[in-house]
Amino acid sequence: MDAHAIDPVTAQSLVARYVAVVEEHTLHNAFPASVTTLPASKAAIKDAVRVVLIALAHTNQLTTELSAFLEDAFVALANYVDAELAALAAEHRRASESLEADRRPPQERIESPGWAVVARTSRLAGDIARASADEAVALRQEFRALVAGTREMGSGVI
Repeated sequence: MDAHAIDPVTAQSLVARYVAVVEEHTLHNAFPASVTTLPASKAAIKDAVRVVLIALAHTNQLTTELSAFLEDAFVALANYVDAELAALAAEHRRASESLEADRRPPQERIESPGWAVVARTSRLAGDIARASADEAVALRQEFRALVAGTREMGSGVI
């Protein structure tokens, strides 16, 4: 989608809905989460953040705090993965939490169903975490390049 295909008001509304989803998932420690829980596709959300950034810059309203907020929102997209991967990560997280809460001796915990799930899902959970971290780095670079490009256009960004 072209970043100029949606108007700033529509873009701001989408960003607000997206940030509410991120806050909800953060509150419930539900990352990585499924892309199906987003209010739009990752591409559409990225475009909306771009439109908001450009609109704020063009109206000289882009502060350091707003830029940081938009950057955090942009980078948070890395926490959203395919539904199957999110389900596996959630299964791993629940099993890990169950093992942490289990007060039995370690030898007995090793024989629990939670241990079997952790053993089966740990490698893939680690792969998901690494992929999300790599995506976060790329998204941060992309956002900062966008901010730099907006500055070069002379639009009054921070």
